Amino acid sequence: MLQNRTDYDLFNREFAEITYQDVLSFCEVGHEEDIDLDYKKTWPNDLARVICSFANTQGGLVLIGIDEDGKTRRPKCPPIGVQGSEPDLRQRAMNIAFDGVYPPVEPDVAAVQLPDIEDKYVVLIRVHPSRIMHATDRRTRIYVRSTDSNRGYELASLQELGWLSEERKKSTELRQIILNQANSRSVSPAIAFEDADAAEKWLAGPSLLLSILPEFPGLKAPINLRDLFDVINNVGKVKSDWPNIDRWIPWRTDQWRTVPGAVALTSRGMSPLLHYVEVGSYGHAYFRYYLEARPASTIHQSITDNRNVIHADVVLSYFDIAVRFTSFVFTRINQRWPVFIDCRITESENTLLDYNVLRTNYLARRFLSPACPNDNIDLVSCPLRADTLLENLPSLLKISTTNLLWAYGIPKSVEQIDEWLAALTGSEKPS
Repeated sequence: MLQNRTDYDLFNREFAEITYQDVLSFCEVGHEEDIDLDYKKTWPNDLARVICSFANTQGGLVLIGIDEDGKTRRPKCPPIGVQGSEPDLRQRAMNIAFDGVYPPVEPDVAAVQLPDIEDKYVVLIRVHPSRIMHATDRRTRIYVRSTDSNRGYELASLQELGWLSEERKKSTELRQIILNQANSRSVSPAIAFEDADAAEKWLAGPSLLLSILPEFPGLKAPINLRDLFDVINNVGKVKSDWPNIDRWIPWRTDQWRTVPGAVALTSRGMSPLLHYVEVGSYGHAYFRYYLEARPASTIHQSITDNRNVIHADVVLSYFDIAVRFTSFVFTRINQRWPVFIDCRITESENTLLDYNVLRTNYLARRFLSPACPNDNIDLVSCPLRADTLLENLPSLLKISTTNLLWAYGIPKSVEQIDEWLAALTGSEKPS
């Protein structure tokens, strides 16, 4: 078993320290292929299944470029290696683990060069046991390790599926707990408001809520809060570069503080930017913004409607800088796992939307929407990889813009939305 390996232990050593002599010595000991060990003579076509089965069982080690005796299941010496370059072989293994297995697996990978042979390597892949259920073959099959199979793995039994399913359920429940705790902290009086007026505004809404949560929290060990605090402070200020938008995160860098399981930014008394931001040890991000609303009659003297107005450019700029900030943090903590992004506006019923790009009093009356009939507006809700947040930001903005305008009864075509959003973000001047 994995914990009993003592001879030339490749199971627990730092991969950066492993040499060819370590690999050769491991083979000479003659460890038999087992539930936690697999030898591959050449690069296997079923590597995703092998990695998946290790993750679903108790973890283990794959050695590619080592032949085995078919009868004894012990390695043949010396290793024969596989052809390639060190970075290409490592990346190939990582790509299979990340793209061929769902949820992704992040193994330790090393490529150790054979002596005096420039392009031959033994590839070592160490897979850690996981708390949840992983699938492959386009998410249609779930494999576990088996010593009774020539392949070393087999489809999970009903009993095994039941156990793995229960573990995944626990992970999903943990995600909801993380969200509930962030929601609760964002309105908690335990974090002092700067004044009574700020508390009243904050609790009455309307607000923009944006959460970016790992689909399967617990895949990786929680991040130390001290380290997370240092990372966030080193990210610096993330500012919107849109015209007429003066917003950024953090509003003041000295406002970061630790809360249970997370680092939080609280600014709940600085109008017009009242917000609560939280980044957690499981790799989640949570944003709550108060959307400053004022009576429509204050926009222009000819308007008599006293219903509250929120501004589309402010809503979407908050979304933009929140996703950008999260992407910068995720890059620094090496967060690549699948996440679920959810954004909505609360307390929006009977409000109006100013969707004028130029935001001038002269044009405001022409760009006020009908009243919103919904108390909550869903802007975007979808899964994606954490390391693709920034590249997906344009499409996320487009989805959010479309849903925002439609919620307020503004029937723009796809082409009109593209043009309006381009003008809003400054990538194109409004006509």
